This record gives sequence, structure tokens and C-alpha cells, in this order.
Amino acid sequence: MIVMKFGGTSVKDATAMRRVLGIVHAQHERTPLVVLSACGGFTDKLLTMARCAGTGDTQKMHEMYQIISTHHITLCNELLANETYRERALHRTNTLLEELRVFCEGIALLGECTPRSLDAIASFGERLSTSIFTIAAQEQGLDALFHDARTTMRTDSVYTNATVQFSQLQTLSRGQILPHMEQGGIVITQGFIGSTEQRITTTLGRGGSDLSAALYGAALLAEEIQIWTDVSGVLSADPRVILNAKSLPEISYAEVRQLSYYGAKVLHPDTIKPAVDKNIPVKVLNTFEPSNSGTTIVYSTKPEEHGLRAVTLMQNCMMIRFDASPDESAAHILADVLEYCHVQKVEILASVGNESSCAIVIRSSDSTIIPNANAVRTAVALLCACGPNLLQHGTELFEFASALQESSPLSVLYGSSDVSIIALLSPDKAQAALQKVHEYIAV
Repeated sequence: MIVMKFGGTSVKDATAMRRVLGIVHAQHERTPLVVLSACGGFTDKLLTMARCAGTGDTQKMHEMYQIISTHHITLCNELLANETYRERALHRTNTLLEELRVFCEGIALLGECTPRSLDAIASFGERLSTSIFTIAAQEQGLDALFHDARTTMRTDSVYTNATVQFSQLQTLSRGQILPHMEQGGIVITQGFIGSTEQRITTTLGRGGSDLSAALYGAALLAEEIQIWTDVSGVLSADPRVILNAKSLPEISYAEVRQLSYYGAKVLHPDTIKPAVDKNIPVKVLNTFEPSNSGTTIVYSTKPEEHGLRAVTLMQNCMMIRFDASPDESAAHILADVLEYCHVQKVEILASVGNESSCAIVIRSSDSTIIPNANAVRTAVALLCACGPNLLQHGTELFEFASALQESSPLSVLYGSSDVSIIALLSPDKAQAALQKVHEYIAV
């Protein structure tokens, strides 16, 4: 079996849902568990509705309700051609919408919207999209079963950012989901939502649908997890800046983590970690180009593979240098600075030191938190290039430095990671450096 996750853009309207139905139909023999997000943008609309209810802005609350209601009723009418299936979808949709309306009116009466209430309201997005999609799949002849994720995705009670109890998920999903799939059917469920032991609805936080897909895949030992988005996999650079950025056929989890940490718009690595830990490949695919093979994220690459293959640029950074004194070593200063940053929750992007000085790189917005008046502060851009097994092959460092020669990097950091090389650059030279490094990668 496989897991197929489709995000909000992929199920935003009837046209998008038909496209997804075609993709699912083409792979139905692999018995997919289909994990859906809410229709694009509607989680935010639901949360706005809930907050308006809590503050007593009932006019705005009813306006948001009307937008949500109209969209999903229109979706039923446009997606389903058969009257019987359409009426079934409309009945289910109207039932959920009425539940939503009553819940928000209750919040308005109380005059308070708690995190627990926010989770309950947010869940309606996924419950609506999956209810409609399941009936549409049945209309097309698929043996599709609707599954309420709240009966298997057991979590703690940290509302809006709950943690999943994996052992319970494993037991519950194997008992409730697998039997239908073992008979050759497909199962459709919600991303993002779960429930506590007391059956109180929770959400997994932003990126929760990807996490749901990875957790279900790990619990059910899927052969593959597919994350369907609006881009063709992980790209070699930001396509908005590098117009000839290309899809990477394969990339390791460690590389994705580095790219994400340094600002690349890729999957958040924590959301797919449960699958990677089970050595289940995660494919990032494009709903709007289903024939594109996208990118496969694997636990690790083969030892013989090497070469830089992706680059990302983080602007608005600050390098802060501390010089040692006769009374205090640079190592001691760096240890104190790192401890201070940890306490103040300042994220360290990079650090370096020798016997006479040390430096850290942080986001510019955090630089005022570091109080040392004697520190030398320099605005920088941070460029990170990634590839496998870099420490085993020295050629990448030489070629990376050669590509950056005209940009006069302030510092090149190499050796702390087997999958990345970092350069610190003057902000005015950063874009040219990005182009040069990508030209090298693209060869």
C-alpha cells in the first residue's frame, strides 16, 4: 500500500479535485490511503470565523460562514454529476456546516475562543473536503471508504500543536484502516487533525497534513509516501530567483534538513521524519504535472554519490565577532555567547572561532538581543550549497570556492556537515554568488 497526500491547492475547487481523482484512480491498484488537507485557504477562514465569534464580531463571523458554506455547496454541485451522489454529498456537507454554525454561535455566547475551540473549528476544513471527495470517488466507481482521522490519530491535549502517540496510532490504524485496504479498497482520511484519549479534537500545527501522511505511512509500513503539491519536487534553487532551477530526482533527508534550515521553500523535515526513520521513501510530486517524476527523499544516499546539487540564499543576517582578551579566551567567550543565545531563544545560523576571536551568525532581527558593546557587527548574506558525502570528496570545496571567487566571500564554513558548505557574503554580492554557484551545480 501507499500513502498519497494532497494539499489545499490540490483540492481547492471542483477542477482541482477532478485532477486529484484522476491521479488516485491511476494508482488505485496500489491501494492508497489518501490524506487530504482542507480546500486551499479555508483553514484560515475557519480560524478567522472562530476568533470573530470569540470577540463578539458576529457580523464578520456570519460573513465568513457564508463564504465557507457557499464554497463547499458549490463544490458539491460542480463536482458530482450523478444526482444520487450529489444529494448525498450535499446532505453530508449541510450537516457539517450546521454543526459548524452552532459551534461558533456557542463561542459567541461564551465570549471566548479557547485553543480547544480553535482546534474543533479548524477540523471542519478537512472533514468537509474529505467527505465530498470520498463521495466523488465512489461516484467514479472506486471502492472508497471515508475514515475519520480522529478515531486513529491519537494525540496529547496540547491544542493547536498536539503530539501524536505513535504506538496508539499504529494499533488503531492497523485495526480500522488496513482491513478495507486488504480487500483492495482505498481509504480517504484527513490530514492535520486528531483527538485525545477523551475524543476531544486536536490539530497537529502547521504542516500537520504532511506529518499525518508520514505517520500513517510509518504506522502501516507503506511502501511509499507521496506528497502532492504545486511544485515538481525539490528544486536546485528558488525558481523565483533562479529561472532555470531544476527538479532533483533524489535527495537525502539530511540535505532537505539543511536546505530548510537555511530558508529554502521545501518540506519541513520534521513532518516527514517518521517515514524517513522507517526507511520509507517520500516522493514530492506535482498535482498539476502528474507525469513529472518529482523528487524522492531517502534516508541516505549511496556512499559513492557526491556533488553539490542544491543551493539556497538567506538574506538579512548578521555576523557578530568577539575578540579575545588576555583575561578570557575566544573559546570561553563563544561558550558564553552560545549559552546566552540558547536562554534567549536566539537561533544560531553558524558559528566559528580560533584562538584570538570567534563569531556567530544570526538573523538581523535578533542582533539587538546580543548586548556585547565591543562586538563587531557585519551585515551578511548566508549561502548554503548541499550535496551528499562532501567530506569524502574534496573537489566540491575547491569548485565551490572557485565559483565564489568573484564574490569575495567573507568566510567559507566547511567540515561540520557532510552535506553542506556555507559561505558568508556581502549582501550586495549575494545574488551574483547564488547565480554563479547554481551555474556550477547545473553543469
